[in-house]
Amino acid sequence: MIIRKIIFAWESGTAWETYGEVFWDKKYIPKRIENKIWTRIIYSDAPIGQKHQEKDLKSLREIRIDKHTPIKIQIKLFGKRFSAFVSEKEMIGLIIESQAIHDTLKGIFEVHWNNLSKKTVSQSKTNFA
Repeated sequence: MIIRKIIFAWESGTAWETYGEVFWDKKYIPKRIENKIWTRIIYSDAPIGQKHQEKDLKSLREIRIDKHTPIKIQIKLFGKRFSAFVSEKEMIGLIIESQAIHDTLKGIFEVHWNNLSKKTVSQSKTNFA
């Protein structure tokens, strides 16, 4: 399977608490799977990240856990130009459309991602284009 759409994300785990499992499991994730959009997520050391790691392949995602970096908000990179920053705790969100910001954050994400250990072999059979 060739994947052309992917969301890169840093997650604190608070989004699962804020929106609830019904939203994620019944709406968001099925719609993302239907549209064949993979996601790579770096979680802070939140138990929810470890719990969801078990369903990575089925959910078209790979999660890596960072036990050392405090991630307090969500940062999502999607499309080729969009970056979203969300703090559920402070009830604030921001979407920026900028190729330069997106590309810079994606580079930082890749360095961070590559320095974290891989728990599962969920994407080793996937060819990202």
